Amino acid sequence: MAIKKATKKTLIQAIEELFKKERSHTEELFRKERIYTAAEFAKIDSKFDRLEEKINLLPTKDGHFKKMDKVITELQKVREEQVVQSGWKDEIADLDHRVKKIEKHVHISSPTS
Repeated sequence: MAIKKATKKTLIQAIEELFKKERSHTEELFRKERIYTAAEFAKIDSKFDRLEEKINLLPTKDGHFKKMDKVITELQKVREEQVVQSGWKDEIADLDHRVKKIEKHVHISSPTS
């Protein structure tokens, strides 16, 4: 059997297939060994319904990739800002050094020294 990429549709189909197999197996046991009540069948059905509801909450492949694109774009912006700020830090340090040199030459005391 070839391995397929799991999608919501294939997962639902697989669950439905398992449900059909379980139902036929259960019906066979019903006939052979004991009688199931309607409440027991309803309980099994409700479990499968809850499972299907949980699967429907999973994001689709497209939704996942769109969200990841947004996250990666934001990460790139943050990295670019860090590079720019790093460059500014160097320029500010250089300017600070130059101002101190001028103040010393002109004999002005800076408020920080």
